[in-house]
Amino acid sequence: MNMKSKFPFTCRYKSPVLTDTPFLRGNGAVPPFKGGAEERGGGLISSLRMRRLNTQVLALLIAILNLGLLPSCNKDKNIIYDVNDVNVNRPEGNKDYVKSLAEFISIAYTDLFETSISQAQLQTLAVPYSGFGDLKLIEDMIIKNFLNDANVIVPTSTAMRANVDQFLMETYQKFLNRNPNEFELWHMKNVIDENAEITPELVYYAIMTSNEYRYY
Repeated sequence: MNMKSKFPFTCRYKSPVLTDTPFLRGNGAVPPFKGGAEERGGGLISSLRMRRLNTQVLALLIAILNLGLLPSCNKDKNIIYDVNDVNVNRPEGNKDYVKSLAEFISIAYTDLFETSISQAQLQTLAVPYSGFGDLKLIEDMIIKNFLNDANVIVPTSTAMRANVDQFLMETYQKFLNRNPNEFELWHMKNVIDENAEITPELVYYAIMTSNEYRYY
């Protein structure tokens, strides 16, 4: 007696295959595994290991970048510099009073002849020059007149060039009652050293006709 199956159809069970299951890696899907179960399992393990390695590499790069950026992210220090008060004076000193014509003549005469001018000489010089309106021109003419006098006391060119620094120091003290500053000393020394025609009379004339010499 033939027994018929109670089930009119044959049921075949097919186990799920990993090839039908997508695995996300980054922004793309992992290609389907092929081969046997061992190959499919090995591929999955390799993929997981690769993902872990990529994560570790990314973490290492971030750590390196953070180390490089740390110094630039520090807050700038607010540094305050203190400046000491300095009193700046004019090189000619505090000379605020203009010499009168009589004072100018008397002082210039004493500086060049090393003696005081007599009242008669002062009157003789002051009266003619007082008729000119340009005071600067009068002073210029007086200095030229004194320097052309045979009795004027002026160092020789040989003595001046033997020690230019000493000559300039003494000249500034004599006429301006001060020492030359560094620039004046450098400039005047260069002029004398580079020009053989410069004489002590010309140096005296330049200083005695300067604006500073008009003040005391």
